[in-house]
Amino acid sequence: MAPLRGTVGVTYEYANNSTLRAEVQASDTWDTIDNDNGEQVIDSWTLLNLKAKHAFTKI
Repeated sequence: MAPLRGTVGVTYEYANNSTLRAEVQASDTWDTIDNDNGEQVIDSWTLLNLKAKHAFTKI
């Protein structure tokens, strides 16, 4: 069975067609393995993703 995994994010629109996004992804340790099949324990991990998008317009 695969470990528990989740994603949480928030998006903020600070101007017309311009946004900021922050997202956290995490996974629990994968320790339910089959040693006879050569599988290995995988440690837990966490990622932080940041994204900015800004629209430029001609005047």
